[in-house]
This record gives sequence, structure tokens and C-alpha cells, in this order.
Amino acid sequence: MIAEPVITKGRIYYNDSTNSKNIIRLKKPIRENFPQLFKSNTDLSYTLESYATYKKFLTRAFMIIEKKETLPLLLFIQND
Repeated sequence: MIAEPVITKGRIYYNDSTNSKNIIRLKKPIRENFPQLFKSNTDLSYTLESYATYKKFLTRAFMIIEKKETLPLLLFIQND
């Protein structure tokens, strides 16, 4: 069993076809928590939500908790 929380650091890679940095490679400790990622015949999708204020983010976070939705991943994008 993997200890929680799982925290990894990585880089965002450049994609020539979009002329932007938009490729994120999930590291092994994260992938191990999502066995469906290892099934090549499974269609997967994701939802990415971004909030302009802490208040809006907290409102959404409380909604997730109340409805017992899927636990989200936190992604922090920062300059190195």
C-alpha cells in the first residue's frame, strides 16, 4: 500500500504541434494509484478545473466533499 499523501515533482514539456508547454507525464507513484492507466483498451478522460480566487476554489472543494465525488489531484504550476 502506498503511503499518503503521494507528492511528486515534475516538469511540463513543450509540444511542437501546439507551440506550448502542455505535456505532463505522471510519475510512477501517482500512476500506481490509478490501475486503469495501465489498461491500453480502456478509454479514459479527465476534467481540469481552474479557479481565479481562493473563495471559488473553496466553494468547489466543499461541494466535492459534500457530494463525495472522486478525490481530485492537486496540480500546482509554477515557475522554476
